Amino acid sequence: MGRWWVVPSLVAAALVSPGCTVDRDPQAITSLADLVADVRGLADAVEDRLDVVREREAAVLAAPCRLPDRLSGIGPGAGFPGVADRLPVDWLPSTGTLRIAVLFIDFPSTPADDESTEQAFDAGFPGAEAYLEDMSAGALDVVFLPHHRRVRLDDYLRLTSRQLVEAAVQHVDPQFDFSLVDGVAVVIPDGISWDGPHALMLDEPLATVDGWEVWRPVVLWSRRLLGGAMVAHEVLHQMGLPDLYDAWAPVLESDDPTHESWRHVGIFGLMGGSSPFRINELLGWWRWRLAWLGDHHVHCFANGSGTVDLTPIAVPGGPKLAVVPLDDTRVVVVESRRVQNYDLDLTGGGVLAYVVDGSIASGMGPVVVLGVEEGPPDERHLLQEGESVAIDGVAVTVLESRIGGDRISVDVG
Repeated sequence: MGRWWVVPSLVAAALVSPGCTVDRDPQAITSLADLVADVRGLADAVEDRLDVVREREAAVLAAPCRLPDRLSGIGPGAGFPGVADRLPVDWLPSTGTLRIAVLFIDFPSTPADDESTEQAFDAGFPGAEAYLEDMSAGALDVVFLPHHRRVRLDDYLRLTSRQLVEAAVQHVDPQFDFSLVDGVAVVIPDGISWDGPHALMLDEPLATVDGWEVWRPVVLWSRRLLGGAMVAHEVLHQMGLPDLYDAWAPVLESDDPTHESWRHVGIFGLMGGSSPFRINELLGWWRWRLAWLGDHHVHCFANGSGTVDLTPIAVPGGPKLAVVPLDDTRVVVVESRRVQNYDLDLTGGGVLAYVVDGSIASGMGPVVVLGVEEGPPDERHLLQEGESVAIDGVAVTVLESRIGGDRISVDVG
C-alpha cells in the first residue's frame, strides 16, 4: 500500500502506546478505531483504482503487439481472435472454472476388457488438470467429470468422429447432467486404428442435451493418456490453440525430436512435436493469448529499440515476454527458459526467440523457433549470453544471463 498506510499506522500506534496522552475513554477509542478502518478502506480503494489505471496503461502499451488472427474463423490460429475471426461460438473458457465430461466407450470388435475406466482416467486426466492449472497461474480451475460406466457403440468403422461423439453423449444423457459442463472428452480403446480428428472444429453443434449444445468435443486414445500431455494438448485446441508440428511431414507417429514433423518448434511447447506429445512449459505467447499472462507482463517494442529484463517463464512475477512487430501478420517473441517446473528435461536454460504468424494455419508453421543452429529446435536454439539472432531487420541479443532471468536488447534496424 506504500504511503497510504502511514496515517492508519500512526493512529493505531497512538492507541497502544503507554506514553500517549490520547483520551482512553471507550467512546473515543471506538471513534479512533472507526477512523483507522475508514482510512484503511480509503487506502484500499485508492490502490484498487491505481491497479485499474496501471492495467489500462499496460493494455495501451501492449496493444500494437497484440497480433490479430488472420484466419477468418476457419480454425485455431496463432493470433488473438476477434469477433470476426471466431467460430460460431467461443472456444472453451481459459479463465474461471472449466468443466469437461469424460465418457468411455468401446465396440463389439474392440472391447476394453483389460482396463477399467478408473485406470484410464487416472492415467491422464489428473496430470492434464494439474498442468493446465499450473500454466494458467491460478486463472483456470479445471474439473474433469468422469462417467465411470463404459458405453458400447456399434462398430467404429461405420462412425465418423461426429457420429461417435454424438452417439456417446446420447447414450450417457439419461445418467449424466450435461448442463453442468463446458465440453466433453470421449476415450476410445487402445486397439482401434482411428483416423478421425481428435479435436472437432464444428460449424454447428453435435447435439443439444439438457439444454446444452455440444460444440467442443475431443476424442482420445486410452493408450496415449499417460501423463496427461495428450489430454492437455487437445483441450488447448478447443481453447483456440493451433498445432505447431508439421502436419504435412511424411510420418507423424514419431517421438524423435529430430524428425521432420518437429521442425518448427522442436521440443518447445506442448502444441508442437508429435505423438507422443511431450509435456513442457507452454509458450509465453499462448499464456498471453489465453489471459494467463497480463499485458503488464509484456514489453512491446513497437516504437523502436531498447532493453528489458525477463524473468523465467516457469516462475511467477516480473516481465515475461518481449514482443517486436515485424509486419501486419508477424511478431518476434522472446522469453526466458530455465530448467524448472515442466522444463526439467532441458539440459540448460537460455533465451527462446520465435516468430508468430497470425496468417498461417494450424499444422503449417504458425510459430517457428529462431536460433543459431540447424535442425529441429532443441536446447542448442536457446540463446546464451552474448549470442544474437536476427530476422527482417530485428536483432535480439542476450546481454546478460543469471539465475533469475535474462537481460536482452532489441535492435530494430
